[in-house]
Amino acid sequence: VLDLCTGGGSLAILAARVFPNAEIEATDLSPDALAVARRNVEEHGLTDRIRLIEGDLFAGLAAERYDLILTNPPYVAEAAAAAFPPEYAAEPRLAHVGGADGLDIVRRIVREARAHLNPSGALVCELGDGRELFEAAFPDLDALWLDTVESEGEVFFAHAEALPAQGGADRLLGVGDAHRNGGLEGAHVRPTSRTCARRPRARSRRRPLPAVVRRSR
Repeated sequence: VLDLCTGGGSLAILAARVFPNAEIEATDLSPDALAVARRNVEEHGLTDRIRLIEGDLFAGLAAERYDLILTNPPYVAEAAAAAFPPEYAAEPRLAHVGGADGLDIVRRIVREARAHLNPSGALVCELGDGRELFEAAFPDLDALWLDTVESEGEVFFAHAEALPAQGGADRLLGVGDAHRNGGLEGAHVRPTSRTCARRPRARSRRRPLPAVVRRSR
């Protein structure tokens, strides 16, 4: 299992709990974020299960392939970030902003993920309220949209075979100015400012991903 943009290690720790026999790797671009993740992994007694890697998305993974990639990348649009309240504005912009429309990093992940998944593998990605923009960018992607307790259609599941081949084109879209609000998170660990960080929520800053999700209508 790969936790891409791990931040404080929440999803990696959750994956280690849910998949007790799995090997977990977790990446982040920020050394400070990985330092927090390391402390959290140690506190949860998972140093022998979770390997932390510094790098820009898949850059530090060479030709590694995974059965499951989990990711909660930055997906706040630039205009929305400009209107951040003080508690979020004080954090590094790279911890939140995903480009003009919020989906720059999500698009990179979708284009590159297939090369790092086993044939039967899958990608699970949170992108907040960017579903309409995402579906316009990848109209042929057969994604299953998942609901959590407090969000609808903000997390998608896609089989490896449904993802575009590496380098595949997607459509460029206009700027979205809404906050990206999601729910792909589970373990209770320290928050951190980081390049691949959890974004501020419109209703609450953290929402856990339950053990069971349901398909979005």
